[in-house]
Order: sequence, then C-alpha cells, then structure tokens
Amino acid sequence: MNVNTTWPYPRWIAHRGAGKLAPENTLAAFRLGAQYGFRMFECDAKLSADGVVFLMHDAELERTTNGHGIGGDRQWAELSRLDAGSWHSRRYAGEPLPTLGNIAGFCLRNGYCLNIEINFSYLIKAHSKFECKKAMFTNSFPLLQDILDDPARPYLHMTYLAGKSRLNPLEEYC
Repeated sequence: MNVNTTWPYPRWIAHRGAGKLAPENTLAAFRLGAQYGFRMFECDAKLSADGVVFLMHDAELERTTNGHGIGGDRQWAELSRLDAGSWHSRRYAGEPLPTLGNIAGFCLRNGYCLNIEINFSYLIKAHSKFECKKAMFTNSFPLLQDILDDPARPYLHMTYLAGKSRLNPLEEYC
C-alpha cells in the first residue's frame, strides 16, 4: 500500500493554530496558520463549568490568559471575557478564548481539517479513583457520543492515541 495515495489529510499540522507565532488555541493563531499555508490544525479543548467546549491547553488559566484558577471551574460567561492574547504580545492584546464551535466553523468554512485533543481539567483535581472514573463517565463520554452520533456530522472520526510506555494516560490521575 502506498501511503502517499491513501493518506486523506494534509501532511503538516499547525500546532495550536500557528505554533509560537500567535497566542495558542486562539482564532488569531488559526488565521495566521492559514496565512502560512496550513490546511490542518491541532487544538486543545476542554469543558467549562456550564458545559461550553472551549479551546485551551492548560488546566490553569494563568499561563495563557489574565484569569486565575482552573478553566473548567469557570462559567463560559467569565471565560469569554478573558484576554488570551496579551501574554504573547501587544499585537494580540484582547484576543478572546474561542469556543470549539468558533474554530470548527472557521475550519469548515475554509475547508481545513481539525485534530481536537480533549483535555480533562477535572481529572487533575480528582481526589480518588472513584471520583476520577465518575468524572470520566459522567462528563466526557456523553459529550463525545452526542457529537459523534450526530448525523449532521458524518465527517467526524474518532481516533485514540496511546504511547507504548503508558496504555492508559489517565492512570496517573485515577
């Protein structure tokens, strides 16, 4: 089998939008990545306290926003007012955190591919194996299943990644 003829996706993926050239996981980063010719993007998504899927890598807000605490503990109304660009440079001051819907819409309108890494903020805070497993079951699976089962989204595919050293990357939290 010739990989060159069977691989359906772009060979290069813009990490978190545009790598280090713009504030990660923001619409500005995705636009800049597209200007550089990227046609596939990777992003990190997590769930706000009120169930809005938004883009952010870290569990904590401090590194990439002017907020404090755990992102998953905050309501979307609060998260949407944060500045996710000033940490990078003055040029991006005031850049908001995007929802997954914002980024998905951008990618769909422009024919781009999107690789979504789902980060579970609440797993880091879990105090026991039971709490962790309960959080995984009650919070992550229904959300993913609703998205994947939607007949209006036949273009979505789910892939699991696992390293050789740790088959279950969640074990360290559970």
